[in-house]
Amino acid sequence: MAAHPTQMHNLTTLIKRLEAATSRLEDIASIPSYPASSTTTQQIQSTESAASTIRNVPLLQPPVVQEELPPCVEEFDELIAGPVAAYVEKSKALDEPLIIEQSKAVEKCFAAQRKFLLITTKARKPEGSTQFMDLLTSMQREWANASNICESNRGSPHINYLQTISEGITSLTWVATEMAPAKHVGETLGGAQFWGNRILTTKHPAGAEWVRSIYNWITALQAYTKKWYPAGLTWNAKGIDAREALLALDDVSSSNPVGFSGGAPPPPPPPLPNLAALDGSSSPKADPVSSVFAAINRGADVTAGLRKVSKEDMTHKNPSLRASSVVPAARPGSSGSLRGKSPAPPTRAKPAGLTMKKPPKKELDGNKWMIENYENESALVLEDVEINQSVFIFRCKNTVIQINGKINAVSINECTKTGVIVDNLVSSIDIIKSNSFSLQINGSAPTVQVDQCDGGTIYLSKTNPDIEVLTSKSTAINIDIPHAAEGSDEWDYVEKPVPEQLRHTVKGGLLKSEIVEHAG
Repeated sequence: MAAHPTQMHNLTTLIKRLEAATSRLEDIASIPSYPASSTTTQQIQSTESAASTIRNVPLLQPPVVQEELPPCVEEFDELIAGPVAAYVEKSKALDEPLIIEQSKAVEKCFAAQRKFLLITTKARKPEGSTQFMDLLTSMQREWANASNICESNRGSPHINYLQTISEGITSLTWVATEMAPAKHVGETLGGAQFWGNRILTTKHPAGAEWVRSIYNWITALQAYTKKWYPAGLTWNAKGIDAREALLALDDVSSSNPVGFSGGAPPPPPPPLPNLAALDGSSSPKADPVSSVFAAINRGADVTAGLRKVSKEDMTHKNPSLRASSVVPAARPGSSGSLRGKSPAPPTRAKPAGLTMKKPPKKELDGNKWMIENYENESALVLEDVEINQSVFIFRCKNTVIQINGKINAVSINECTKTGVIVDNLVSSIDIIKSNSFSLQINGSAPTVQVDQCDGGTIYLSKTNPDIEVLTSKSTAINIDIPHAAEGSDEWDYVEKPVPEQLRHTVKGGLLKSEIVEHAG
């Protein structure tokens, strides 16, 4: 980086003054020793004072120019300072450590996303997924942190609060999804509302304000993505490399930089000249400024010592080098051009914190059984349950779970192709974000709630076929009802599809809605 003109002028002036002071001191040292007169004493003190002043003069620093923020980043700052800050304050008002800890994770995640969005305005899109995933490291860590706080405290009396944030913070993953950002954020709002509405029913004033503050920042984020990123994340096609943009941001901020897995860090800047070292020498070294101008005045010969770069070592013509950030020293049999086509960049993956596979777990935590992360388990049986206990089934796949005995409640969350067999329930069965599920009730259960599910079958008991089923944002749900022919003891299931369509008509300023029944 070129030195500031004022700084260069001051450096030259100081060197000249130092030469004069040194020459004067040498002349005084060569004079025989006589009683010092007042004039001579004053001259020596003046010379020493000048040398001391030269040593203590600070180097002038160039003024720092504040760069104007892009409009999209400015509006994101308003979102953080408004709805997000209000949510953090509402969390502190609840005075619950776990809720406050989750709010800090949300706040840090927004800060990391703000930095990421600023990088996208300065840099072009990374060629491979490795560098892109490295940019998401800070956000990914906070997503996982908020989710782990919820999963590790299932027995907490504030589990509905923790679950609301665990669902709501996934709205920030819009930067890593292929879906339209506004649609993705809207879907996560539905998941947060499922748990948040339970808090609203408790009629707790502080809790109700807290829930509404979450709805506010998710809704504000949805409006923001719809305005600035309607078709997905955008980059600066004429911008610099993402790594360079990140390093530039780290130079002007005190935040922790996001680590890159590829390539070595750039070399440190050259050290500033040491004026203290010049104080003890009889003659100063050659002027560094003069050396620089002498090299520039060489004209075309200034590049005579540089090595010619072949096409194989040019990163803009070799995508594989850009992906690895390492240029090989030599290639055997190289002819100066690439042979064959370069491999296509890998498909961008979702954040590892959301897809990381965890070990299966089945344990009793207080009054709640935790069954998590089972896969391809054909006969998982839960025995010796009690009427005051509940069962939470989370992220199981291709698994059949049988619960023997009477239990309070069952919750099935984010499971795929999972079958659950229960005997009797006191409360309800909740099925959330689960696809291709099956539920068989051998005894009685008053209520089944199905939310954001795609494909599922509920088998009712022949001894107690009366039940209430509530569905929301779900498709392809069927209820098999036991039916026996009149005068016969033989019975069979009759499948009834749950209606998915509603017809709305407006007449005379009034809205009328009715269910559209399926044929058959």
